[in-house]
Amino acid sequence: MNRWARGVVVVTALVGLAGCDAGGGAPAGEDVEPAPSVVSAPSVVSAPAVAGSAPKSGDATPAARPSASATTTQACKAADVSAAGDDSQRHAPKAGSRWTIVTVIKLTNRSSSVCTLNGWAGFTMVGYDMVCINGDKKPECPPDHAAHRDQKVSRVELEQPKVYVVRSGESVAFSVLWNELYDPANCEKPTFTDPYDIEIRVPGDQAAIVLRPILIQPCDGDVGITALGVIA
Repeated sequence: MNRWARGVVVVTALVGLAGCDAGGGAPAGEDVEPAPSVVSAPSVVSAPAVAGSAPKSGDATPAARPSASATTTQACKAADVSAAGDDSQRHAPKAGSRWTIVTVIKLTNRSSSVCTLNGWAGFTMVGYDMVCINGDKKPECPPDHAAHRDQKVSRVELEQPKVYVVRSGESVAFSVLWNELYDPANCEKPTFTDPYDIEIRVPGDQAAIVLRPILIQPCDGDVGITALGVIA
């Protein structure tokens, strides 16, 4: 039974950046499966570093700006970055999108050094957020909080990726586009089981940044992500 089965739509999402592969991106229209971006037994950044609560409406971190001359700056690593969904910026995508909701994910430089982010974040939904009563015999119980879910992730190529120089305390945002699992018009076969958390990976680093709470309840179909710095 889903913790949010009463129809509370919780929106969130996440994503990672790249210091290498500055061109970043698959050909237009290409779907990206989350599994190829995940290595076996990936290291995971400790929860206190990345799993903060969702920002309150009005909370803000200064946004980093793109730069054409950042080749000598070191790329951000997972240990440098925290991830949080900003529910105050939830909105509908532009007309013509096959998704109905946009959630904004912010990656913030929590280190004391300047680093760069660019390209596409790795985005993998993990586990099953369920509540099982003692003695529950359902096959989903006890819930698995660690398995990588086989959910398709598509790159939404609205703009070419740019290199962002991210100073301490600054952030770079990207969008997660999705259909809500309780929406019968856009979700034909919902599982009614939310992901437990999301692993975000910045380009060039396989360590996972854990996003929780995730603020999204996606349908089983694919979700879309934009390049770092691009808001749908």
